[in-house]
Amino acid sequence: MNSEALALVVTGAFLHAVWNLFAKKASGGVPFVWLYGLVSLICAAPVGFFVWFHNPQPFTVQVWMVILASAAIHVLYAIVLQKGYQESDFSIVYPLARGTGPLFSVIAAVVLLGEMPGVLGWFGIGSILAGILFIAGLPQLLRNTKDRLPKGVLWGALTGIFIAAYTVTDGYAVKVLGMAPVIYYVLGLGFRTALLAPADFVHRGF
Repeated sequence: MNSEALALVVTGAFLHAVWNLFAKKASGGVPFVWLYGLVSLICAAPVGFFVWFHNPQPFTVQVWMVILASAAIHVLYAIVLQKGYQESDFSIVYPLARGTGPLFSVIAAVVLLGEMPGVLGWFGIGSILAGILFIAGLPQLLRNTKDRLPKGVLWGALTGIFIAAYTVTDGYAVKVLGMAPVIYYVLGLGFRTALLAPADFVHRGF
């Protein structure tokens, strides 16, 4: 990994952590997910149009199917994450989600995309996972004889599954189908917002 990619990953991780902290404080469920998606779409759409103008791309049926699949997975991920934040503590759900997500992503990448990390790669993945699970207090949780699978662990791991699903789907779209990341992201945001709109209106009683 070059320095530019490393800087992007670290910056993205920091921004993601800040966003999750706000999401936990909001605990707004479907309306919150739909609203932040709408705001994101409004902010990102001009950038997407600019990139498209300078680098137009053809859209096959396969491309549209992957974009729609990614949007649906992201919607489920956001709803499950919000449910986890409503049911348990941020300090449990977030580390578990971010820890199990990469693990499931690697497994899916090996099985579906034929990618295989080296020995050092597996060691790094294992070390990060162990550290995150330790920070989440998993040893103490597993020693709890009254409930060996608390809600935080359940929702955190379930969120990790959806993280892995959209990670592999998005990776396939960019690496295999050659989609421009910005255009792909903006279109995905549009589908996510559209998919969640009916549920948001029902939740609000419209």
